[in-house]
Amino acid sequence: MKKGTQHISSSRLRTAESMQGKRNAVGNKGGRPGGYKPEYAKQVHNICLLGAIDSEIAFFFDISVRTLNYWKKRYPDFREAMWRGKIIADAEVAEALFRLACGYTYTETQVWLLKDANGERVIRHIEVEKHLPPNVRACQFWLTNRQPHKWSFKPTPPVARAQNVLIRREEVSGEIVVETRPDNEGQWLDELEQYVAQRASQEQSTSA
Repeated sequence: MKKGTQHISSSRLRTAESMQGKRNAVGNKGGRPGGYKPEYAKQVHNICLLGAIDSEIAFFFDISVRTLNYWKKRYPDFREAMWRGKIIADAEVAEALFRLACGYTYTETQVWLLKDANGERVIRHIEVEKHLPPNVRACQFWLTNRQPHKWSFKPTPPVARAQNVLIRREEVSGEIVVETRPDNEGQWLDELEQYVAQRASQEQSTSA
């Protein structure tokens, strides 16, 4: 063996070869970018329509999330396909739901079989303007998801009345008693003042 060279065992060599084959595996943060193919753009668009997140997309292509981020920066078609499958798709569905909730007017082409002046049958394409009224279920779905605190169907729990705590000591047993009383327009405060005045008069009479 030449001076300055390092001997690599056969077991370490096999390990290095196996790791090289798995350099694009999911979770391998140090792997190099995997082999990208143009058809991946269409595939990732369909996956994003299913609501997949980045980690699930990386698992589908058998790459790491780091490699996926590299693909998004390196290949514009791939990045745009993900964008259309996520942001654009949600925006289009939201727009369709909004139109369904508010109602809209559209033009429908109808095919009619008519007779002309000579009595012969002819096919005519006639455009008819129609109006779709607002859809109640679409309105409910839109409002309950955007403003649940105002339009939710779940019953709102009753607001608890204000509670006031009165702590006193029993005269006979000497035990500490904690009483919880509702805030009834200051009635509890009047009772507390009466109780304090009563205790003060008892102490005065005892001391005398």
